[in-house]
Amino acid sequence: MPLMEPSVYFGQLGIMPDSRFHLPTTIGAYFQKYEALSLLEKAMADLSAHWLQKSKVVHSTSASLSFSAIVFALESLIHNPRQVEKCKKCDQAIYEKSISECFRDLIETHAKGVPRKDVNDIYALRSKIAHGSGLMTHDQHVGFRFSDPLMKSRVLHRKARKLCQEVFIDWLMSRE
Repeated sequence: MPLMEPSVYFGQLGIMPDSRFHLPTTIGAYFQKYEALSLLEKAMADLSAHWLQKSKVVHSTSASLSFSAIVFALESLIHNPRQVEKCKKCDQAIYEKSISECFRDLIETHAKGVPRKDVNDIYALRSKIAHGSGLMTHDQHVGFRFSDPLMKSRVLHRKARKLCQEVFIDWLMSRE
């Protein structure tokens, strides 16, 4: 199997029909790290990989669903925050950190240098989609194909996918 540098491998948007399939030169190290994971960490990695793969599968049907799956892949790598108490009124768990804080911590830990604005934009769109108050511009069927809102939507989707790949690999390689 031909190998290529990880930066080139992960920079690809896909494999073209006339292209050869390659793997990153670091593939052996990835497998070794994966095999050394605890059962909980393997479950987290498997769930994250599942969502990242589903993101690609559903993209032609719904950009919003695809984007959500990318965020699910990232959120799958978050260890559950510690419960500190229960609400006295509704008995619901109260955690040490919110999921949004945990999400931002994950990105800051495993994707250093990502602009805070990008992380905030990704999380804000995730919240709009998840809570039913919005869709990605692709799914709204508005405007010209190369309009500014559509292009910004595409760019944010690509940034989220690249971020997810970067976080996943760094998270995996940081496991002990």
